[in-house]
Amino acid sequence: MVRTFTETVVLPLASPRDAEATGRAVRPYLDGTSDHVLVVHVIEKAGGAPDKVPVEQARMRADEIFATVEAAFADSDVPVETRVVYDTDVARAILAVAEDASATSIVVTPRGASRWMKMLSGEVMPSLVNDTDRPVIVIPEREAEGG
Repeated sequence: MVRTFTETVVLPLASPRDAEATGRAVRPYLDGTSDHVLVVHVIEKAGGAPDKVPVEQARMRADEIFATVEAAFADSDVPVETRVVYDTDVARAILAVAEDASATSIVVTPRGASRWMKMLSGEVMPSLVNDTDRPVIVIPEREAEGG
């Protein structure tokens, strides 16, 4: 059986804005007949120090991210699964989710000076690319319809 890049896509998302833009950018590449999206939001733990954001607040943000990306796929046949992961290492957490799900790719949409772009320019993107055995696909942001 031949697997496609989009069979099981892991979408790491950092914010509701990221979820909206990434959903809009990725959706045209997925058809729902054999594609599955696993959205992951990593809540970064401080590893012994106080967390940057209280866990309950971080969890509410994750719920907002998931609602936003689910809305982007609402009128499609693409199944969307969501997962929150707590870890001190964002890249390691994303890669672990991809491994656990037997993902065929990890898809990102870099934009502007978002938190995700800051993570990509730091340690996360090099780790995603260098420490995985699956493709990491970068899809450019699509403009909002009518804009």
